[in-house]
Amino acid sequence: MDRSEGLSMLDGTAEHVHLYASRGLRTLVVGMHHLSSSEFEHWHSSYQAASIALVGRAALLRRVANSIEHNLRLLGASGIEDKLQEGVPQAIHCLRAAGIKVLVLTGDKPEIAISIGYSSTFLASNMSLVVINSKSMDTCRKSILDAVDMLKKLATDSPDIQGDSIKGEDQVALIIDGTSLVHILDKELENDLFQLSSMCSVVLCCRVAPLQKSGIVAMIKKRTHDMTLAIGDGANDVSMIQMADISVGISGQEGRQAVMASDFSVGQFRFLVPLLLVHGHWKYQRMSYMILFNFYRNAVVVLILLWYVLFTGFTLTTAITEWSSSLYSVLYTSFRLCSSEFLTKI
Repeated sequence: MDRSEGLSMLDGTAEHVHLYASRGLRTLVVGMHHLSSSEFEHWHSSYQAASIALVGRAALLRRVANSIEHNLRLLGASGIEDKLQEGVPQAIHCLRAAGIKVLVLTGDKPEIAISIGYSSTFLASNMSLVVINSKSMDTCRKSILDAVDMLKKLATDSPDIQGDSIKGEDQVALIIDGTSLVHILDKELENDLFQLSSMCSVVLCCRVAPLQKSGIVAMIKKRTHDMTLAIGDGANDVSMIQMADISVGISGQEGRQAVMASDFSVGQFRFLVPLLLVHGHWKYQRMSYMILFNFYRNAVVVLILLWYVLFTGFTLTTAITEWSSSLYSVLYTSFRLCSSEFLTKI
């Protein structure tokens, strides 16, 4: 940023941005850089070459962008209210009450993420906040280990413990930014982060890049046998959606990239509650019944043939005719399965 504009304007803009972020507004700082025709042609040719590169395209595009995004002239800042959809707090409460571990991965600033977390009841006023915002690997490791020691001491003094996480009045929320995740996901700190996140009631990651979102999902899949569910509404959530076991895309103004890459699609976030807790439960029930029914149906036929072979001394006579064997699955045992499916709620 060009300091010639004056420290007063910079300090005033920074104060306004911090004020907007603390109120939960999405902030945007606007700057400009004047280019001559020759400079633009040179930059445009470099951008075209980087955009069609087959190896290291992301790094080349980042280098080309950094070559022009300097000495900017500050024009101002804006704050836009990002209202929550209807039923988001109630949906998050239902998901957490059902025993689902909820992690929020967002690209917003920490102030905005925390404000939205309180408004959506993801964060509660009685929660203790553990904030990790480190610039180096050593300080990040120290922050994580100190937080783990503090939570272990709190767990020994608290009677409300469920699994590894602390419940009741001593709930803890972990808030970590993308700068710290750069050192955690690329180094040997993944185990420490997973241990810390397991001890916390909720986890909020802010300033997270799309690849870091998929890295967090991969970390959870690698260290647990639980099913992972990714929910996204934009193109920056596609990598996370593709990494998770099950994915749900929310169709809206962010585009349809997340919907096209996901397994299921809903119109609003609140529809997750009937999708998971109602239709998901019925689907699980129907699938379990169908698997058990087919297993025991085939087991009956196999046991009959095995007992008949032992009884006849392994002769060539058959216990069931060809027509009976063919119609056993098609006609004889299909009525019970079809009738139960016809009478099941959808």
